[in-house]
Amino acid sequence: MKKFKMRWPALKMEVMCDGISENQEALDILVDNMPVKAIQGHEMVGGWMLRARAVHLQKVPFELEAAQMKNEKMKDAPIGRVSLLFPQGGTTELLVKYDACVDDRDYIPVAQVAEKDLEVLKKVGRLQWQSATRTKEIYHVEFMEVE
Repeated sequence: MKKFKMRWPALKMEVMCDGISENQEALDILVDNMPVKAIQGHEMVGGWMLRARAVHLQKVPFELEAAQMKNEKMKDAPIGRVSLLFPQGGTTELLVKYDACVDDRDYIPVAQVAEKDLEVLKKVGRLQWQSATRTKEIYHVEFMEVE
């Protein structure tokens, strides 16, 4: 199963993400496009989720049909779930649940943040929330494949 690292250079923090058994083809496409860098923010309505709205897939386009992939509602996903939203062609949105959510839309789960890194993920989530609601800092996130 593929793994990747999600890191925030400005915060000097990172977490490991392990692929899950569902949607392995989608995970393969995501990882095959790494390294990827994006601006990450915070979901404002659905709950405690980090959200990168424009993740560019510049090496391998996303050509899987959404109907072929398993979906999961974010409210039902475990904390640490990494999911895609609207993957198509050269872009996708990537969301990471770091605490409770009420969002009942369907997402495409591809990975899970390692248990040992969940506290780091929650710290980043709190900083992103503070940025979204008060400080307006911009944080870049980087995704890198781990062998």
